[in-house]
Amino acid sequence: MRKIIALLLVPLTLAPALAQETAPKSRQVAEAIRLSRDAKRALQELIQSMHQLSRELEKNDPQTARAIATAATKAEEAFIADDMDKVVRLLQSGLVAPADATQAQVVARLRQVLETLRSGGDDLLARLIELEKMAQMIEVLKSLIRQQRMLERQSRAIAFGDQIDAELSAAQKRAEGYVTAQRSLLATASQLKIDPVAQQLTAGEEPLRDLAKRAQGLAKSAADPYPSPELMQTNTALCRSLATETITTRVNLRSLFNEAAIAKALSDAKAGDAATNVETLLNKMLDETNKAAKALQSDNLEEAQTAIAESNIHIRETLAALEKLLTQLPAAAPVLQLKRDQQTLLDNVEGFEPELERVAPAYEKQIEAAGSRNVRPGERSPAGVATQPAPQQPEPPVIAALRQLDLKTAQTEQERLLVAFGTNVTRVTAAVNDIAALRKNPNWSGQSLQQTEIGNAIGKLAAGNAQAAAATQAATQPSTQPAVYSLPTDQQAAMGRAADKCKDAAAKLADKKPADANAVQLEIIKSLEEVLAKVQSDFVGFAQIAEEELQIQVLAFLQRIILAQKRVNADTIAIYEKRTAENTYKRTELLALAAVANAQTAIPTEIDAMLAQMKVAKSAHAIVQFPPIVYLLLQLVRTDIDTVVSNLKGNDPGTKTQVLQKDLLERLEGAMKAMTAQSDTAERPPSWGQNAIGNPEKSRVDQIAELQMMMVLQGQINRRTTDLEASRKAANANPQNISKEQRELSRLQADVRNFIDGILLDEQALRERGRK
Repeated sequence: MRKIIALLLVPLTLAPALAQETAPKSRQVAEAIRLSRDAKRALQELIQSMHQLSRELEKNDPQTARAIATAATKAEEAFIADDMDKVVRLLQSGLVAPADATQAQVVARLRQVLETLRSGGDDLLARLIELEKMAQMIEVLKSLIRQQRMLERQSRAIAFGDQIDAELSAAQKRAEGYVTAQRSLLATASQLKIDPVAQQLTAGEEPLRDLAKRAQGLAKSAADPYPSPELMQTNTALCRSLATETITTRVNLRSLFNEAAIAKALSDAKAGDAATNVETLLNKMLDETNKAAKALQSDNLEEAQTAIAESNIHIRETLAALEKLLTQLPAAAPVLQLKRDQQTLLDNVEGFEPELERVAPAYEKQIEAAGSRNVRPGERSPAGVATQPAPQQPEPPVIAALRQLDLKTAQTEQERLLVAFGTNVTRVTAAVNDIAALRKNPNWSGQSLQQTEIGNAIGKLAAGNAQAAAATQAATQPSTQPAVYSLPTDQQAAMGRAADKCKDAAAKLADKKPADANAVQLEIIKSLEEVLAKVQSDFVGFAQIAEEELQIQVLAFLQRIILAQKRVNADTIAIYEKRTAENTYKRTELLALAAVANAQTAIPTEIDAMLAQMKVAKSAHAIVQFPPIVYLLLQLVRTDIDTVVSNLKGNDPGTKTQVLQKDLLERLEGAMKAMTAQSDTAERPPSWGQNAIGNPEKSRVDQIAELQMMMVLQGQINRRTTDLEASRKAANANPQNISKEQRELSRLQADVRNFIDGILLDEQALRERGRK
């Protein structure tokens, strides 16, 4: 194994050398080409040697043989040699920057092959199953922490009554104060009126906000330090499109400012200079966007990134300037002040939520361990551990309505907030009543028994019996699934110490010593949280490796299937063109047609295998995921390919078969495009502290791509419907075939409709999230 790893380091060390030798000088470029060819040759020889060695070791050392065979297969499926050829072609064409970017991808894939060898060639499916076990273990640990926290709060409420009472009193005053403040803001909104001029100017702000979103998306896309040539072209096109949209927005904004009523309002408010400043800043954004497009076209990535960053700054300044202009209008100023006051109140309530959860937790949805998905990004967990930085959150609906001077919608949202803030008051009152009842009847024996049960479950985890621990938790939480993942030795030891402390805490509760019990319970929670944080960290790293590996497999699979389908399509056309005048085929063509049918038949078998693997990956955890459009397109290909196979086996390579084959190829290429886009824009998987929904702006970008693919599918349906109508009217129409085609089109149309409904539901979920 050491020898194989050493040999693999040969192309890996040659590859970085190429990156160092890609300066735009003819001698260095020639040397880089030589190095790349040497690296490719070394890799190909190594892959052949690895396959041969794996066969020789299969009987005597199956584990090593499996590791070597897995690494060799991964090297082939990742198309590393093909990318090395691509580097040579780019260098020969003088495209040094794209060659360097492609070479960086080669190095990354070689390192993954090396990692496969070092890890013993673990099967990807086994890794995904292990991920699922880890996720189940995390749920068991979170359940234990949640129950321990409830017990800790009970002992604290009894032992430190004066402190708890003071905290509850302060929390109740804050909650009631926020209700009073919200009621006042609602009354203010009901007294305001907006004139049409202010509303027109506010409407002109929306195109600027759209520009800002597109500029942010461009900055994210251009942030890749090693962009592929395709991504550079895409970013160049995005820059040009953004520049065109900026020009259109500038023209429309100037026309808006020049309208008689608006011009008079600006003049009366002495806001003419402010309007000019808005146009000036927008022009600066346009200049930087054009500069970025030219830099990208010249492969000057650093200059392009700087220009794009400046462009983003100028569009934000433009929005700020327009809002400042609106504050100078007498009709808009009070509403914008109300918006600021409302935002301040929302920020205060958000800051109050951690304190509210501490003194009056909602038992049905307790804040879980540090890093729990119930802790919102950017907040601090009860243990004081900060979670991951939050992605940009959507604008609250009430703020959006006030910004748009839509008072009717704003008042509706303010009423919703009033109800929500009132719920906080009710929650604190309920906590006061619960603590009063607990002090009246502490139920020491019950508390001690609960502490003992938690300790028993922790002890089983410490002994490596995760399944038994999960079963213990399932007695109180039926939704918990038995976990079979065993903790590492050091974490088992930590859990053993926590189990011993549970016995100590139970004894102190039985002796009616809540203060002493509370001190021990806090130590138990800290130990459990430390173990949980370690398991979660391991899970995220493990999931990232598995997802990257699976993405490579899916991309390689799609490349193979697309090439195979292209060959089948070309062969079908070639055979069809050799038909006789009587529309029949000679024996040679019939034999070729049978071979084409066999090649077409092999494709659905591979699709079935890949869909099964993707399904396992999806069930492992939400971190391992693929664009939903990929599933749909592969399923549609899998369904319609049977018709193509039937036609080919029936010696019918005619135009209808060719149209269906073209549709299959379009869908496969659409799946490849979706997967490539995800791979190019992939972010690190979210930690357990991040929101599962993710960045709403990225979700909308994904939806646009999916809708574009839906348009392609709808075009296929429309074309086939037109052909079906023509066939129906033909003299030799076959009613049975027409009926079958109608059913297939109906199914395909239903699939498109269901998928679009799913996009609409996702959008609704994003909106609901914004309201919350």
